Amino acid sequence: MPLFTPPTGFVQRLRAYDPLLRIRWSDWEQRWRIERKLTNARSIDPGLFREHQYEEFIARCDGYIPVLYAGREQLDNRVIFTLWVNDIQRQGGSRTVADRLEQEEAIYRSRSRAKWLDDVFVQAQERYSYMNRVRVVPESHRHSAPPGGMSIS
Repeated sequence: MPLFTPPTGFVQRLRAYDPLLRIRWSDWEQRWRIERKLTNARSIDPGLFREHQYEEFIARCDGYIPVLYAGREQLDNRVIFTLWVNDIQRQGGSRTVADRLEQEEAIYRSRSRAKWLDDVFVQAQERYSYMNRVRVVPESHRHSAPPGGMSIS
């Protein structure tokens, strides 16, 4: 028997948001677990879980997966808002979200490469202008070479 039971008002709001969600207190983890029922759940091999994955094993045996964790005193509108913000179905489904993430990653990579190429171009310009600089000393100035080097004067 768990140590805590969630407030009934919160459970009603959670069920109103998504009837496939449940909330339960984990004595092992000392936090609330908000879990969603899998619609196409398969049987689970208990050998896949380690001792420290006790709560994962319980959830999977019941056909649930963890969606969100909350501290002992955090059952309020923040939880519902966090679920709403991160809801993949609200964002168009898993394929839409995956496509958007891949597109953002491609944009980041192209910008990163473009920035790198700009840096290389600037460095090349600096080196080219240094190597092709006219190095002339007026005759009124005495030129001294580094130790062991040549002197023009």
